[in-house]
Amino acid sequence: MLKSFVKYRNRFLEATLEALWQQWSELGIAGHSSGRSSFVVDPEALILVTCFFGRYDQRLFDEMISWLRRNERFINIQRLRTISKKHGFAAFNLLGPISCYLTASSPTPKWKAVQIQCRHELEHLKPHKFFMMQDNRSIPVLGETDTIFSEFNLLRLPFQDKELTGKFPVGSIASMQLQLRALFGVNSRAEVILYLLLHDSATIQEISTFSCYSWRSIQETLFELAHSGFVSHPEAKKGRKYRMNHEQWSQIFPIVEKKQLAYVGQVNLFRSLELIWLKISDEKVTQLSSDGLNIEMKELFRQEINPRLACDEGNLPHFNPDYSDLSGFFESAMAGMIKILAHFA
Repeated sequence: MLKSFVKYRNRFLEATLEALWQQWSELGIAGHSSGRSSFVVDPEALILVTCFFGRYDQRLFDEMISWLRRNERFINIQRLRTISKKHGFAAFNLLGPISCYLTASSPTPKWKAVQIQCRHELEHLKPHKFFMMQDNRSIPVLGETDTIFSEFNLLRLPFQDKELTGKFPVGSIASMQLQLRALFGVNSRAEVILYLLLHDSATIQEISTFSCYSWRSIQETLFELAHSGFVSHPEAKKGRKYRMNHEQWSQIFPIVEKKQLAYVGQVNLFRSLELIWLKISDEKVTQLSSDGLNIEMKELFRQEINPRLACDEGNLPHFNPDYSDLSGFFESAMAGMIKILAHFA
């Protein structure tokens, strides 16, 4: 095993948690945020990845619950489910106990359905400790356990809402997706407008893939938006590309000037982070020789990570590991991912 393995593994986890804290801080969680992010935060992708990595940072996990208790109405459950299923996010079932807290404060049917689904998936598990250390050892639970999490066989100290988190900030680039939903509703219209604001042009299929709404729904929404004069509607039936009139939109949202907005495909990036951590925290991998570790990581990046990061990641730093240098592959790949994560700090 490489001597630097533990160092890189721990630094990767720290960099991931730092990036997640930054994203949540941009959305209103009490933390260290510059408030000048040029990235529009993807709330559904952020929730899913925080369910996974939040087990290594109780404060982050609990602040996410607090934020959701105040902003859950702007979360797109359909998109949350579709992204999780399509991309294989590892911790969707942890939304079960979270949804219980959300329905307790505001009886919303959409979270009730999530609660039921997750309960079915977790009820067969033996009770186990919820939060973990960097080396994947469970953090002991000394004292009373949280009643709701215990119902899902997850043992932790009682959740306490410190009420440090309020509504998402208005007027910031980071919360643009949430602002559009607040204005137009949690529907296809808000997602179409956001995608067109983030791209010079787009096809119906591209918007459908991003938004998780059907092709037909996106087509009808674009047709209606075209009548407003804010969206172009090409006459050609094949290869249609739609465009947004940024000048008109900047009068409504001053922050939507094209030069200020940046797109980062957070769904693919966040799922890549999960896959990397699952690999490097696997007990079998930690017992490999240096060559064995490099081979395992090389195959992971070739088959899973690089194809994901190549999918329209917009403003992420260019990252293309050297597959010819097997001896140093693990270190160069991890350094590259840490560099990407620093882009969010």
